Parts: sequence; C-alpha cells; structure tokens
Amino acid sequence: MIVKSLVVSALLVPIVSPLVDRAIDALANRLADGHDNDKDPRG
Repeated sequence: MIVKSLVVSALLVPIVSPLVDRAIDALANRLADGHDNDKDPRG
C-alpha cells in the first residue's frame, strides 16, 4: 500500500502545485493592490 500512496502523491503534485502557486499569486496581488501594482516581481 505504500507504493500506491507514492503513486497517488506523484500524480497529485503536478496538479496541486500550480493551484497553490495561483492561490499565492492571487493573495500577493491582493496584498500588493495598494502599492506598486504595475511592477511584476517575476520580471
């Protein structure tokens, strides 16, 4: 059963991490709304 959970994790990570990144980006944008909005920290 350990192998099964490893496979499930390996499949979920590529799906979940972009969602987490997007959520963090949205939070950062909301926090930075009052500041320099036209400057993208990612360049």
